[in-house]
Amino acid sequence: MKKRNLLHLITLLVLVFFITGCGARSGKKYRVGINGSTSRQWEHIKKEAAKKGINLEIVYFSDYVQPNRALVDKEVDINAFQTLSFLNTFNETNKQDITPIGTTILAPMGIYSKKLKSLDELPEKAKVTIPNDPSNQGRALKLLEKAGLIKLKDSNGKIISNNDIAENPKQLEIIPLAANQLPQTLNDTEISVINNGVAVDAGFSLNQAIFKEDKLAKDYINVIAARQDNKSDENLLEIVKLYQSDDVKKIIEEETKGNSIPTFIPLSEIGF
Repeated sequence: MKKRNLLHLITLLVLVFFITGCGARSGKKYRVGINGSTSRQWEHIKKEAAKKGINLEIVYFSDYVQPNRALVDKEVDINAFQTLSFLNTFNETNKQDITPIGTTILAPMGIYSKKLKSLDELPEKAKVTIPNDPSNQGRALKLLEKAGLIKLKDSNGKIISNNDIAENPKQLEIIPLAANQLPQTLNDTEISVINNGVAVDAGFSLNQAIFKEDKLAKDYINVIAARQDNKSDENLLEIVKLYQSDDVKKIIEEETKGNSIPTFIPLSEIGF
């Protein structure tokens, strides 16, 4: 009788363990919104998630507007495409509160040209294209300032736009455009300030930039973002762990050839 009771107890404990371990992974589908340049990373994560009973679907976007809209509208559960600065600007502009649940990479922004080998060759009244979304537009203008091409007004922490240019000694024509269009403008402009992921998708390497960010602030760390209502979902946090693995680190390094730097740091280090 004692052996039978012991057997029943062991069976019960095994069932409890199984239910506890797998209950949250009962077949619910999770959707991640990404840009194309990170597809190999996420295909690997999808396979690894499946081994843990997590059904992950990858949703591809071609711009920087749709992924956060889709997250807010619950069309995706998380996204992975943006810097912390971009996320903060989106929240401020749209009165939203999406939040990072993990860090991913640093991806330096660069100034590219098909016509010039150095910014010293940049003529007066040259055309310069930059991203038109508020966060990356400000980031691009700061890079142009760092390159000595313009001087900006004191922003006092606010979002920077072309209206904040205080000095433009070469009278550059600075044209904001959708980020994914910037590589195509290089045939018609002298320089373009291009986001790292867009540049990689267009076949550029960071080594081809004639000027680039060399010391990134934590605002420019890329993050995996979720909503307030699902930020603690254990399966989403497991997906973050899968991203921050040695295997994915290796894929990033191979795929981007040094253009992106795996940056897996605690959220507390970026203020969360």
